[in-house]
Amino acid sequence: MSNLAVMAPAGKDEVTSTEAAAILGIARPTILLIPRDKLPYRQLEGSAKRAGRRYYKRADVERLAARQRGEGE
Repeated sequence: MSNLAVMAPAGKDEVTSTEAAAILGIARPTILLIPRDKLPYRQLEGSAKRAGRRYYKRADVERLAARQRGEGE
């Protein structure tokens, strides 16, 4: 993966951890506890201001939300 891809902000098919938490109906700190194998994410390594930010694919977040509602099993 190129540095540009690592440092790029969320794309239109991605959501931030705050947005993902809202979709899932949980607090932002809680989403950070979900293992990567259950909800994959891309983490920034760039500047100190953005380092560590997580971006989730909207489809993955919506799929997990559907599973939590008992849909799509």
